Amino acid sequence: MKKYVCFSVLLMLFLSVTVRSQTLVGTAPTKANVVLEEYTGIHCQYCPDGHARAQAIYNENPGRVVLVNIHQGGYAVPSAGDPDYRTSFGDLLAGQSNIGAPNGGYPAATVNRHVFAAYSYNTGGTGMGRTYWAAAANLVLQAASPVNVGLSSSFDSITRLLTVTVETYYTASSPQATNYINVALCENGITGPQQILSTWSTTYTHNHMLRHFLTGQWGDTLTATASGSFTQRVYTYVVPAGYNVNNCDVAAYVSESYQEIYTGAQVPAKGGTTLITASMLPPSSMVEIGLPLDTTNFGFPLTSALPGAEDFSFELTSDAPADWSAYYTVNTSSFLQNDTLSLNGGVAANIGIHVTPGAKPFVATYTLTIRSVANPMAPPIIATVMVISNVTDLVLNNDAPWGDGLNTYTAKSFESNYMNGLTEAGNTHFASTPVKTFMAVAAAGKLSEVEHIYYNISWTFPSMDDQLVGVLGSFLDNGGNLLLAGQDAAWDNWDLTNGGNGTTVTQAFYTNYLHTAFVADGGATNTIMTPVNYDLVFGTLDTGTLVNPYGGAYFYPDQIDTVGPNSLPLFYYNSALARMGGLRYTAGTYKIVYLGVGIEMIADSNIRKNVIHIAHDWFHGLISGAEEYDNTMAGLFLGQNYPNPADGYTCITFSEATQGSAIEIFDMIGNRVFSSDLEKGSRMLRLQTADWNAGVYTYRLINPKGDVLSKKIIVTH
Repeated sequence: MKKYVCFSVLLMLFLSVTVRSQTLVGTAPTKANVVLEEYTGIHCQYCPDGHARAQAIYNENPGRVVLVNIHQGGYAVPSAGDPDYRTSFGDLLAGQSNIGAPNGGYPAATVNRHVFAAYSYNTGGTGMGRTYWAAAANLVLQAASPVNVGLSSSFDSITRLLTVTVETYYTASSPQATNYINVALCENGITGPQQILSTWSTTYTHNHMLRHFLTGQWGDTLTATASGSFTQRVYTYVVPAGYNVNNCDVAAYVSESYQEIYTGAQVPAKGGTTLITASMLPPSSMVEIGLPLDTTNFGFPLTSALPGAEDFSFELTSDAPADWSAYYTVNTSSFLQNDTLSLNGGVAANIGIHVTPGAKPFVATYTLTIRSVANPMAPPIIATVMVISNVTDLVLNNDAPWGDGLNTYTAKSFESNYMNGLTEAGNTHFASTPVKTFMAVAAAGKLSEVEHIYYNISWTFPSMDDQLVGVLGSFLDNGGNLLLAGQDAAWDNWDLTNGGNGTTVTQAFYTNYLHTAFVADGGATNTIMTPVNYDLVFGTLDTGTLVNPYGGAYFYPDQIDTVGPNSLPLFYYNSALARMGGLRYTAGTYKIVYLGVGIEMIADSNIRKNVIHIAHDWFHGLISGAEEYDNTMAGLFLGQNYPNPADGYTCITFSEATQGSAIEIFDMIGNRVFSSDLEKGSRMLRLQTADWNAGVYTYRLINPKGDVLSKKIIVTH
């Protein structure tokens, strides 16, 4: 069986269907590019984390992100002997972003100088903390821009004259008649001082550092802003001798006013260009479900925008496993990897990418990169397609930055724990993929064969965002099952006053889908994983030691709680029933396993494998009696005590007690402080708490079969 589909084409910088007299800018409507202006300083201990986060956004979206690092504010003031990286532009830009009191801090950034109300430091301000930059950037990348921006740059090494040509083309009219062109010179590879957490370094590499705005503080006025308007401007600047132009970039972006930025582009200062060398039809589906040994075909037309016959290099790359194969075609000729071919200007060539999956389950990405040989500095045309084949169980690795802002680890660093567990379970249809690839597959509607997801959060932030939980919610609604594991993931979504990234959307996902409540950020004493031995699913797990695999003092096992009668505890920390670390939930359509620690924090490799193995078997319905047990537990009801906190007395409600039912209450360290058999038919128990020590207790209902439900009670005096 053969499949023929159109595919999605990702062009670095700009896509053009028709080419007018201008050559640097396209005329087809495009999505906006990100312009991230970061406010930083050499004495800011968390600014390197900001640099890393911004660079990650840049790396993940080739040609779609402009970075401008602005040294400004108190942290940028040099000490004796330090270089001064400040410019005359920084303070005014920072002032309009509103990154100051009462809620501001450094590093801060604006993303397209847009007000993201959910992320802003201060009401009406554009400045945001570093944990929100990626989410804001993702929203910008999905938005349409009314204007396209192209540019080229040249440098005379004798006169040190930098010449920048900027072209704009409006595909839709701007809401404001007057816009502004901003042209920034930024330098990379600057070795200098920087505070990095508690360490002072004199050899830190600074990148994207703002050196000068060729267009002044707020840009060059642009009045040709109606649909179809084209403008070309030329700007010059004599670059100071201290700047290394070989390491410099030039960025051009258009703002609606001094605030809202529509889009931008960035090229090297020496010979950089957005010259359009070819055009393609607008993108269609970029993802298909493949079958082993069955070829999936993606096809599209490519038209050279250069006059006459011109050579183009073609390179096909992939992350696919060895038993997969692929080739590409140009018209009727087939090619395997790297070739140079001649294309005639204005004549469409039929390009194809042909993928044959092997037996190994995988989510494979194939990239065909096409470059003009005569114009090596022009942006390449990049065609990216994906094929998912033979996958029912998918390990999802969060691709957000590491928890301490450094590049020590990624979530993928600990992926093997999941793969080993699925191998132990005898599964032969599992694969792994980063969140970004997963989201592309989901957007194309190609998750239909995936039944179970294991989300490896590890210790990364943000642990999830609105877009991801939207996809996961739909996946669960359609009958999928989900395991999530990560240190500080619950904290990240709920403790917003201390740097968490949660939103009302992600918090609703925690409550309504994961049936998990955040109780406290864990600490160094939560070192033992004590399974709930009466649980029919995970009760066979061995008690295990929890360790810190991340280095430093980064050991924060989340303390969580269940939400609703179908949410059941899996393990507690040490022997303290008030400190829950894991739970599972079952509903009519889906199952959840939630762990407040990363799998890698379990010291014993066999226990790590067993956690994934048992979750896999429960998801696949292989654990005998589990459904009957869960139905029994759902029939029980243990209400929240009232008043809570209790001062003198409290009342506990429950389902009608049967003969042999009992209530037990334990303090924080696991000592039983109260127990009582329940009178048959009773529905409430009143307790006197005046003689109890203030603190947190756990009460649990036990029915005659030994089934247990637990809740927490707080006692104050």
